[in-house]
Amino acid sequence: MDRGAQELPGAGRPPAWLRLLPWLTMVLLVVVQLSTPESVQLGFAFAVVPPLTSLLYGMVGTALVAGTLFGLLLMPAIRADDVTYGDLLAFGLIGAVSVVLAGVRVRRDAQLVSVRTVAEAAQLAVLPPMPEWVGPVRCGALYRAAERGTLVGGDLYDVQPGPYGVRAIVADVKGHGLAAVGTVSALLGTFREAVLDEPELAGVAARLDRRLVVDSATHEDGELFATAVLMEFPETAPMCGSSAAAIRRRCWWTATGRVRWSWRRGRRWVWG
Repeated sequence: MDRGAQELPGAGRPPAWLRLLPWLTMVLLVVVQLSTPESVQLGFAFAVVPPLTSLLYGMVGTALVAGTLFGLLLMPAIRADDVTYGDLLAFGLIGAVSVVLAGVRVRRDAQLVSVRTVAEAAQLAVLPPMPEWVGPVRCGALYRAAERGTLVGGDLYDVQPGPYGVRAIVADVKGHGLAAVGTVSALLGTFREAVLDEPELAGVAARLDRRLVVDSATHEDGELFATAVLMEFPETAPMCGSSAAAIRRRCWWTATGRVRWSWRRGRRWVWG
């Protein structure tokens, strides 16, 4: 399964140009302060730099920027005439609070990354990456969940080898997003067991239907359903170049009704 690199929001270092923003802002304020008349006071603007830095740096980086800014304000050539020592104390407090906020942000981001990593591992266990080959069948898959930030939604697929050939399923269950993950996990587990036990594809469909009937008893609205395509690639199918006989069965499952399906003979699918 081609998922690509998954980047967690808030994880990793910000871009270099973004990390330079506090320093560039500080330099810009100093240049403007030195090049404008004494009647123009920009002391209030210096107070913006430490909080801005806390969004981009950790505690050490924020403390370094805040300390550099405080040192610049101590220089008479840069400090405005109306900036008193009380104002300098306020600037120092703003810098200290910014350092604390930076530490809180870093800790929160670390917790977020940890939680997202565990959640990603759990979702990949439900719907693992598709191998390139399953027996004689070449496979490829690309799946993007509709709910942003999730890897598993209301759709499922799997290809499994078994004693009766390679079997595949592509299905859509009731619901979407994380609310449907429980049904997806139950159907995939049932499918993987049925592939090993059932000699006929009809038996696999019946096992899946029974799973939905049992789960619907504990469901909130008492109804679960799924629409699926089951495919089978028997090991005894006659080969002819890159194609072989395949059986496709389309099933509709409901919690209260029987399984309905249609059969069609066709070619081996290279699906993705």
